[in-house]
Amino acid sequence: MKVKDVMQTSVISVSEDALIKEVAQMIFSIGISGAPVVKGNNLVGIVTEEDILAHMYTNDKKNTQDYMGVQDFNLVEHNIVSLLDKPVSTIMNRNVLSITGDEPVMKAQGLMLNKKFSRVPVVNKKKELIGIISQGDIFREVLKEEMPVLEKDRFASFMSTNYDMMIDWEQRFEEEFPSLFRIFKKESVQKVLDLGVWSGIFSIGLAQEGLSVTALEQNKLMLEIANKKREALSPVIKDNIQFFNTDYSDIKSVTNGEYDAALCLGNALLYMPGDLSHIFTQVHSVLKQNGICIIQIINVNRVLEKKKRLLNFQIQKPSELSGHERLFLEFLDKKDKDIVRHNLAVFDSSGGSWVYQGGTAIDMKFVQEKEISKTLKEVGFSDISVGGYQGEYQGEYSPISFIKPFDASTSDWMTIVARK
Repeated sequence: MKVKDVMQTSVISVSEDALIKEVAQMIFSIGISGAPVVKGNNLVGIVTEEDILAHMYTNDKKNTQDYMGVQDFNLVEHNIVSLLDKPVSTIMNRNVLSITGDEPVMKAQGLMLNKKFSRVPVVNKKKELIGIISQGDIFREVLKEEMPVLEKDRFASFMSTNYDMMIDWEQRFEEEFPSLFRIFKKESVQKVLDLGVWSGIFSIGLAQEGLSVTALEQNKLMLEIANKKREALSPVIKDNIQFFNTDYSDIKSVTNGEYDAALCLGNALLYMPGDLSHIFTQVHSVLKQNGICIIQIINVNRVLEKKKRLLNFQIQKPSELSGHERLFLEFLDKKDKDIVRHNLAVFDSSGGSWVYQGGTAIDMKFVQEKEISKTLKEVGFSDISVGGYQGEYQGEYSPISFIKPFDASTSDWMTIVARK
């Protein structure tokens, strides 16, 4: 495995003529420990928060190494005023350690361990900055091959504290339930299998409308959250819904009989393990004859090509933090023809600067209309209809449509209804 296979290509860097106060503001507000310094595209140094603080101790244009030997500590504090208006080139470390993208990834790890660095810049043969690699990047990539569930657990753990805040559930119910329940009424649907339910609120909403719901989720942490919500329901509603943990390899083992409808909504299909054929075969096996499968996924191509990879940008007010706002930023990276990377970053503000709180990422399938329809037919589904509509991924929802035809260039969402 090469460094270029693991490195992050979105690098926060600064120009050598940038003022120290600009760099300091960036370091402290974003929450990073330092940044590479470039001249044009070429890596010429690195600056860290330690560099900035150390240069407050400047004495006769030379840095003393005995920081406790300073005569006037109040003067040290005042030195920051004159320091801030200097270019970063005056304090940066020019003996910067870097590595090329073609080097083995474990060589980069050894280099960081030897030098006690957490990350190093990545350059090409021309010494141009092309990325950055951290010990965390290597750790996750190496272990992902042996423990693929690790990355999904990390994503779910991060999402568990933010997911419900990102969604206006009341609005989603108002926009999506009418179209869904028209289909349910037409097809006499009473018993529903809901797949990929995350925190379970949508499934509970179905149960509150009188449906019998079996809800499946692959992540145990999310399932714990869903079951806590179930325990708070009235006895009648609680009896209408059951949550089960599964990796979808054998759905029959966690389901109860046959179902009138199987739902895979909110883009859940793209995060499920296994290939589409296996997933659809499992769903087909637990549906009644003439039962229906309803799928809702985002139009990934439109996000990548028309929306410049931006999936979601919204600001919410956490109920537990008075006077605070939370910014959610989600975007996609195309890894190859079959895989897209879903990235999420969270920032908080209490009225001042936005402070980076954390981020995570997970791979999801990159599938298009023809592939889904073809696979559904191959496993035994028929009467397949594909619809499309416009609407935000999170936040401002729109009425779900199963009637309007899907348009790859204008539809934000794709909906599919298939019959057993």
